[in-house]
Amino acid sequence: MRVEGFVDALNPTDKSRVLEAMHSVQFKKNQVVFHQGEQGQTLHIVNRGHFIVHSISQSGDRTALVVLGPGDVFGEMAVLGSESTRTATVTAIDKASTLALDRGAVDDLRRTSINVDRLLLEILTDTVQRLTTRQMELTALTAPERVIRRVGELLDAYPSGKIRLHQGEIAALCNTTRATVNATLGELKADGIMVQEGRSIVVLDADALRDRGRSL
Repeated sequence: MRVEGFVDALNPTDKSRVLEAMHSVQFKKNQVVFHQGEQGQTLHIVNRGHFIVHSISQSGDRTALVVLGPGDVFGEMAVLGSESTRTATVTAIDKASTLALDRGAVDDLRRTSINVDRLLLEILTDTVQRLTTRQMELTALTAPERVIRRVGELLDAYPSGKIRLHQGEIAALCNTTRATVNATLGELKADGIMVQEGRSIVVLDADALRDRGRSL
């Protein structure tokens, strides 16, 4: 889902056309961008702030999938796929904004530029691969291992290392309990990898955290 330099990856002609087609959208803290099940007509590229993606099962269980930060893309599955229904709910975690492309603009850009089409399909493929990996991790990794891996991944959305999420949100991302998150973060703090700063956790050694996540 993360495509660094989405616009910069294009040639000057395509870059100009994409920028011309984009429009800025502002979101307040806790504002829902769209709900699962709605018809999707817009693809979003995060410009500022953070968003959390949730899916809701047929039984009503709510699962947090990922936190998105600047440079991330969302809404692509409904806009690029054969079905236009939103597959998840996206909510702004803080004051945020996106650069949006409407379906008509996306279709036109894909039809007239093989580079744009290729890049958007790469985004879609990355999303499917991420969801598949998350499902595999539920059986392959223990809950504490999932916490370590998710916190490492959160550095993509919070490159400063200061992760502004409460333990309940991290627990939802890991499909575990707050108690497990608290215990696992406590071990990482004891190892000098992170510290608590108010309601935020601050990663002091990103390389050590990512290495520990990759080794699981």
